[in-house]
Amino acid sequence: MVYKETSERVNCKGQLALTLHGERFLRRIVCRQRSQTLGQITYQLNDGATVTKRTVQHSLLRMGFESRRSTSVPLVHAIGQDVLSGQESTNTGL
Repeated sequence: MVYKETSERVNCKGQLALTLHGERFLRRIVCRQRSQTLGQITYQLNDGATVTKRTVQHSLLRMGFESRRSTSVPLVHAIGQDVLSGQESTNTGL
């Protein structure tokens, strides 16, 4: 039987999850600027203790902050705009 003597998770140091104070601080950071990346949020949160990106991501999902689609996406496609403006297509397809 062959087994690995070394672990693949060498850098795993059992980092702590966020405390209630940390979650409140994280919520303030995210509410201030919603357009920040996960790396930027993690950098701001790591003022005193080290928290991984994964921990921040899981905490954000648990608090209800999810990624959203950009606002530059049109809400109505070109076909829907014709119908809304009253200019329906006159082609019958015959």
